[in-house]
Amino acid sequence: MLGNRKRQGASKDLMPITPGRGRGSARSAARVLFVEDDPDVAAMYRLKLELEGCLVDLAMDGEEALELALNVPDLVCLDIRLPRMDGLTVLEHVRQMKGLEATPVLILSNYSESHMVSRALALGAREYLVKSRTTPAALAARCRYWLGTEDPQGRLAPT
Repeated sequence: MLGNRKRQGASKDLMPITPGRGRGSARSAARVLFVEDDPDVAAMYRLKLELEGCLVDLAMDGEEALELALNVPDLVCLDIRLPRMDGLTVLEHVRQMKGLEATPVLILSNYSESHMVSRALALGAREYLVKSRTTPAALAARCRYWLGTEDPQGRLAPT
């Protein structure tokens, strides 16, 4: 009997992240737009988000990010230093796109200077994470929080 409970708990861990706030249906996996120009970094974070059950659209530059944003993601993870259009400009455009005005945007960047953080937050980013201090698991926890499926300390939110 205890073994069955353990298996049930384990399968619960494999349930997809579903948006608890905003547009998403509780039955569909969260769509995350991940914008990163380094293919190795993108693959590392994308794998974790997909293992968590997210549908991940990957953009390798700012212009591609705006094209993929037309799919109306539930959450955007955005680097600042990007080819063709920097991340802060992408953020400005996303905030003006119909249906994306309130979509959570998390900045995931190597820049940690206070003026960059302040500017990103002033432009509408919900959170600013520094890559060197953010593991894929930590990013997934922040995504769950902003999608309304987890509290700020990383625990599962009550349903």
